[in-house]
Amino acid sequence: MTDAKVVLAGGRPGAAVILAEFALVNAADAVLANAGWRVRGVTGAHEARFDFPSLPAVFRQNQPLINQARASRNEEAYGVTHPISPSQAKAIVDFAELATDEVSKLF
Repeated sequence: MTDAKVVLAGGRPGAAVILAEFALVNAADAVLANAGWRVRGVTGAHEARFDFPSLPAVFRQNQPLINQARASRNEEAYGVTHPISPSQAKAIVDFAELATDEVSKLF
C-alpha cells in the first residue's frame, strides 16, 4: 500500500488506484488460498473472489467501493482517458489499506 500512497501523493491518482485494486485482489486471493481455493481469470471470477464468506467484513461492507476500484482500474489501464479524481483515488487507497490490514490479522 505504500506504493499506492506514494504514487497518489505524486499526483497520479489513476496509477494509485491500479496499485490499490491489485492489493485488494491479492489480499482476497490470500484468504481464498488459505482456505484451499483459487480463483481463475474467467467470467465472474472477480465477483466470486470478493463474495468469499471468509473475507473480513470490511469487504462486504464496502462492496460499492470495490466495484468502483475495479471499474476505475479497468478504465485507467485500458482506456484513453484518466477519469479518476484525486478524492476518488484517496478513498480507494484508504479502503485498500484498511482491507489489507484486516486480512493481515487473519495470518
